[in-house]
Amino acid sequence: MGMIGVGRIYEMYLNGEIEGDDEVALVFNPETNDPLSAPLVNIRATLALAVEKGILEADTSNLVLEKVRAEFFPRRTLASTVALAKGILDPVTFKEFADFVEKSSVDLKRRDAIAVLREIEKIMKNENHENHENSKNHEN
Repeated sequence: MGMIGVGRIYEMYLNGEIEGDDEVALVFNPETNDPLSAPLVNIRATLALAVEKGILEADTSNLVLEKVRAEFFPRRTLASTVALAKGILDPVTFKEFADFVEKSSVDLKRRDAIAVLREIEKIMKNENHENHENSKNHEN
């Protein structure tokens, strides 16, 4: 069958929106497996949603993203994104953005992982159906 691309992150790589592996990289606590950083794709998605909701202007979002991208990937977190935005945003917008990130951050990697599991389930159901049909045909 080969590889099947699934999810928004796949689409972003496919259409050239993103290129580097640092887009999806993150660091975990070795004892608890809790993430210690945030993948850049999640930060991008959170910034895009902030623009969509009218909290940030697109240009401002791009400035924040560039500051985040300049950070070494293990240092990228939602909290560091908010801290970096403080130097760009006026106080009112900053408070609104900080509240938004706390309540509405986007976990694109999780969404895509769920989409992959659903695709696998769909493929497995299809294969089981085909195997069942094939076995019925051999019996006749």
